Amino acid sequence: MTVLADAVTVPLLSIPAVQVVLRGPDFLCFLERPKTGRVLGRVLEFQSEERNAGKRDWRDLRERLLSLKTKDSRAIAAWLRDAGYVVKDIVLPEILPWLDACKDAIDWMMGLERQDFIAAVKAARKYGDRILSHAGRTEFMDAVRAPIQIDAVTLQRFLSGFGSSPSLHAFLFWDDQGEAVVSVHVDTPMAALVLSVHVERSFTEHRWQHCLNCGKRFRQKKTTDLYCVKKCRNFFITTRRRKKVRQLQLGADAWDAMPAPKKKGLTRVEWVLQWARRRLPEVPIELEFAKNNLRKEKP
Repeated sequence: MTVLADAVTVPLLSIPAVQVVLRGPDFLCFLERPKTGRVLGRVLEFQSEERNAGKRDWRDLRERLLSLKTKDSRAIAAWLRDAGYVVKDIVLPEILPWLDACKDAIDWMMGLERQDFIAAVKAARKYGDRILSHAGRTEFMDAVRAPIQIDAVTLQRFLSGFGSSPSLHAFLFWDDQGEAVVSVHVDTPMAALVLSVHVERSFTEHRWQHCLNCGKRFRQKKTTDLYCVKKCRNFFITTRRRKKVRQLQLGADAWDAMPAPKKKGLTRVEWVLQWARRRLPEVPIELEFAKNNLRKEKP
């Protein structure tokens, strides 16, 4: 966190270890369509922290949103309740496109490097109402180099902070443990999730990676971390090894079935290895692995 003096843009004090808490108000909020701004037919009540038992884990809610299946109405209703919405009625179909647009925008924002994220925020702040025109949306998406399947209006709002000149109220205080805390007040649960992305991308050096096994996004501790949990790592490695062994076995069978004249001048291990690599190009098969797993050469 950086502290600024009034009417001054030069940072006065850098505080890297201040906890940031996101809090919501105690009023009714509406889900809006990303492009038209029209209400989605039902009011969802936003529960404040004081009315909830315990504090919300916005990072966990954000990860759950990214892995949410929009066809699973029960999971959607559960996520809305956990995020702070009180679902008064069934989850309407109109809510699903809104959730998809939010998911896509947040997922793309989290995948940016810090400097790219800052550049995207800077670009988004320049547009304002221009984003409502087709030409403005096209120009904006080209400027930030975002995939075309992401809703441009949602992405621009998320990057710019829900307005052309966003300003959020925050309070600095000390908790019962004597630790400094910055409390930021937001209007909606989705705003809190988006703000959590801004805080991490702007004030931390955290890197996020998609798990090679399950696809879930997780925070890397080291650049070599490729799996969200050890279970995913073991499953991925075991599954890949079985695929390699299987292809080598099929290749060995193909070698055995090949007429002897065609084998002249060929080496069994190398032939089988090339056979397996052609049929499994996405998985590297090493020569030593092939030697150790193939059956012994026949006399």
